[in-house]
Amino acid sequence: MSNSIDTLNLNASQKLAAFLVIMGEDAAADIVKNFDDNERELVCAEMANLPLLDSQQQGEVLQEFTEMAVEARSGISGCLLYTSDAADEGLG
Repeated sequence: MSNSIDTLNLNASQKLAAFLVIMGEDAAADIVKNFDDNERELVCAEMANLPLLDSQQQGEVLQEFTEMAVEARSGISGCLLYTSDAADEGLG
């Protein structure tokens, strides 16, 4: 049986819980403090019920979040570049 994160069938909130556990208590606390009460309650419950993940599964969770962060950053950079180009051409 494969130990991949997909085999565990984790949903989005479970993946977030896994990410926060991997990041450690201090980093998780900094992130969770920005959640509303319902989000905080959900993710904390998921963290408490999360199965133990091996190093490969932890790596897969980190890879997925890294890819999302890169895509988000690229989207922001693209928007700024487009806005800057449009302004330079008198379109903005």
